[in-house]
Amino acid sequence: IALFSHFIPCGAWEAIYILDGLTKNKSDIQPDILHGDTQAQSAPVYGLAFLLGIKLMPRIRNWKDLKWFRPTPQDVYKNIDELFTKEAIDWDLIACHLPDMLQIAQSIRAGRISPSTILRKLGTASRKNKLYFAFRELGRVIRTTFLLEYIGDEDLRRIIQAAQNKCEGFNQFAQWVYFGADTITENVRDDQLKIIKYNHLIANLVIFHNCHSITQALKELEAEGMKLTPELIAGFSPYRTVSSQSLRTVRAERALSTTGGLWDYVWNVGVMLDSGRLYAFTKESLRLALIAQETIQQMMLAYQHLRA
Repeated sequence: IALFSHFIPCGAWEAIYILDGLTKNKSDIQPDILHGDTQAQSAPVYGLAFLLGIKLMPRIRNWKDLKWFRPTPQDVYKNIDELFTKEAIDWDLIACHLPDMLQIAQSIRAGRISPSTILRKLGTASRKNKLYFAFRELGRVIRTTFLLEYIGDEDLRRIIQAAQNKCEGFNQFAQWVYFGADTITENVRDDQLKIIKYNHLIANLVIFHNCHSITQALKELEAEGMKLTPELIAGFSPYRTVSSQSLRTVRAERALSTTGGLWDYVWNVGVMLDSGRLYAFTKESLRLALIAQETIQQMMLAYQHLRA
C-alpha cells in the first residue's frame, strides 16, 4: 500500500526524491530497506541513504555498465577484475567531510530539512562543491558493495525482483483505480498533489477490500478441509482488477470531477463496493485458483526431476 505520496515535476531524477518517503513516513510501519528502479539510485543518494540507516536496493538496468571502484589502486581481483575501473576510492576525502555529512544526516532525521532539498543542492559537480564529491565518494563505496552482493547472491536478486514487481503492480493498480479523467488536468500544484494522494488512498481502500475478501474465502476453504500452504497462498495478489467492467464505466448518481473533495472519492468507491462492481474473491473462484496453482507446482517439480 502507499504510505507516502509525493508529486514531482516531469523530467526530474527520481532518486533525488526517493528518500523523502521514508523520512516523512509517520506510520507504525518504519521500513529501512528501499527498492526502486534504475532512476532510484545515484552515487550521492547511496551515500546519504547509508548515513540515514537506509539500505538502498534498486533493480538497476545495465548494472554492468556502472563504474565499480577499487579500495586502492593496487587491489586486483580474480575473475571479476574487469568489472572495476582503474579509479580508487578517495578515503581521505570521505574522512575530511564525514563530520559535515553526519551533521546533514542528523538534520534530516530531526526533520529540519528534507533529503530532496539537500540532494538538489548537491546535484552539481562544481569543483567548489566539496560536500557533493564527499557524498559521491561514499556512495561509490556503498554502491560497489551492493553490486558485489547483487552478483554473488541469487536470493538477493530474487528479493529485489519480487519487491520491484510489487511496486510496479501497485502503480498499475493505482492507475486502474484512477477515474474521472485519463490525465491530471489541473495546473495548480496543490491540486495535482491532492489528486495523487486521493488516488493512492482509494487504491489502499480497494486493496484492503480485496485482502479482506481473500482472507474470508481462504478461511472458509480451510474450514472445509482444504490444505493451504504458504506456497499456494503466495500466488494471490490484492491488485486484482475487474475483468469485464472497468471503473471508468461505473457511474454514480453524484457527478465526480478530478478536483472533487476527498469524501466524493470515498463515496463513489463505497457505491462500487456495495453494488458488487469491484471484483469479488469468492470461495469457489479461489478454490479453482488454488487447484491450478497446485497443479503448476507439481508440474514444475516433475520437470525439475526430469532435468536432474
